[in-house]
Amino acid sequence: MSESIAESTTRLPIIGTIRTGEKRKNAAGKEYPVSLDYFVARGQFASKFDEVYSKPDQIPVVFISDDDRQSCYERWDGRDDHGRLAGYGDGLNYFLWNYAGDRGQYVPTINRDDVVKFSQKYNIKWRQTLTIYFIIPAIRGVFGVWKYETHGEKSSINNIRDTYDEIKTMAGTVVNIPFDLCVKKAISNKPDVKTSYPVVTLVPNLSSENMETLRNFLQSGMDTKRIGILNEKKFAALGEHVSDAEIVNSNQLKDKTDHGT
Repeated sequence: MSESIAESTTRLPIIGTIRTGEKRKNAAGKEYPVSLDYFVARGQFASKFDEVYSKPDQIPVVFISDDDRQSCYERWDGRDDHGRLAGYGDGLNYFLWNYAGDRGQYVPTINRDDVVKFSQKYNIKWRQTLTIYFIIPAIRGVFGVWKYETHGEKSSINNIRDTYDEIKTMAGTVVNIPFDLCVKKAISNKPDVKTSYPVVTLVPNLSSENMETLRNFLQSGMDTKRIGILNEKKFAALGEHVSDAEIVNSNQLKDKTDHGT
């Protein structure tokens, strides 16, 4: 597959990716990965990001769809020994490559036993991935969504997905609700292992500054028809909920760090 299900259904173009890691070269010219405690942008319009931000550890973002495939999409990818995409799924529906077929294709299944047998037969390694697509209102002059992807199943994935799901359930929507995408380094406390890794969290932020930035962005060209989805009652409830969400995210990060995950 050249693109994910989410990307094939996204209405707006993906104009760049946001990352918390990069590749550097050592003295011998060999590349090695480095994790960061700030966000960097990659892609054709990365310069637009750099015009507004310099090594930010917090970015105000906005989702533009209540379709999870276009905003917050979780899936499992299965790779074979050659690194090829042998299967993918969302935890319930799976698509497995038909290695034995004359014309290769992905075969759908909801039977977990089929997935287990397939994985054992072809030595498939599965990896959880969460991808979010969002607008960065502070970036002007280009219109499209940014993409952030993480494999941090014990840290970032739960933090982001749980906040997204909770706000969507409570407010009935995530559209046009300002969030902050935040990153902070955590240190593993496992015996004889001292490693650090970035933990990304999603925090609802209804500050006056964020709301003004969003308002200006909407007035500059985005379809404003859906701004009315947030009524006064929901808006007030969200405002009261922000401090609780921040406390929960902070405690989750502390708990994961203390336990060395």
